[in-house]
Amino acid sequence: MLHLVRYLLQNGAGHSINRQGNSALACVLRHVRDWEFRYELLDMLLQNGGDPNCVGRDGSAPLMVCLVPLINKDPLHCLSHTKKVFYLNSVRLLCRHGANPNCRSRSNLTPLHVLVFTASEYITLNRENDKESAFAFISQLLTILLQHGLDPNAHLSQRTEHILLALLDLVQNARQPTDLDYVCALTLALLVHGADPNVQISSSEPIICHSQSSVYLKKASSQVLCYFIQLVNTKTELLTDREERFAQFIGLYYNTMEHRALYSCLKGALANVSLVPLHSKVARVLRNLYSQPRSLKQIARVAIYRALGRRVAITVNKLNLPGPLREYLLFEWTP
Repeated sequence: MLHLVRYLLQNGAGHSINRQGNSALACVLRHVRDWEFRYELLDMLLQNGGDPNCVGRDGSAPLMVCLVPLINKDPLHCLSHTKKVFYLNSVRLLCRHGANPNCRSRSNLTPLHVLVFTASEYITLNRENDKESAFAFISQLLTILLQHGLDPNAHLSQRTEHILLALLDLVQNARQPTDLDYVCALTLALLVHGADPNVQISSSEPIICHSQSSVYLKKASSQVLCYFIQLVNTKTELLTDREERFAQFIGLYYNTMEHRALYSCLKGALANVSLVPLHSKVARVLRNLYSQPRSLKQIARVAIYRALGRRVAITVNKLNLPGPLREYLLFEWTP
């Protein structure tokens, strides 16, 4: 089969099948079930000029054709380790040849939507081994797309203004404390590839404001960290964790947010205790963070993030840095 395809390409065969817009790449991704063979075919077509951004008659680019089946739970259950490796390599191959990781289908679906929907499906699994394996795969896939230009500050929908906020839906659906490990991994991948932890998110619900002479409604706007604090405060099942994984999640934002935005968020959460009582564990963590200024190392890390445009994972390997400093910037090591 490979020899036949190579022969056709060498003798002038086009990159479409039957008619323009019917991409050969998309057909390979839809119909070839052998993952190793699929990868070889993709590689051959791309090396011979195949367009990785050719939109088919259904409005989908090859990358979307590859990713969309993940929305259903079954595909990942059926994939062996070897098949997952070839799947990731196929996505990497498309991206290396210029596939746009921010492409949109005719229904306005993007690769980022697919990853969020897939993660939302798997966070509710009861089988811990399957869940761990699935999220390891999703995290690897997200990292590949981020390395090749996926926008880490994408606007997903009118309801979900930012991808970091979309990950809070996973927290909402989390069933046990260990689920926060998966949310932390995805959040960290986004943060080190340029996601802005200081982004202001507008709430659809107005808040009541008081002044000396009047009472009025104002559209609320706050950081993602504030929404996480409000959410986790109501999730008793996540607060019974001895390892306090919710505090580790807060720590990601504590170590990446700008000073003014961070302490405004912490102060606001603590100041509203009379209106919105905090769980004792949440209150203790927030008071400790608010009362103790960040160390010089932590401040320096935030400054370096700002200087590198927050794309630390992309640029850190290009800098001549000591190993421990590189690991510290990527949160692989914390003193």
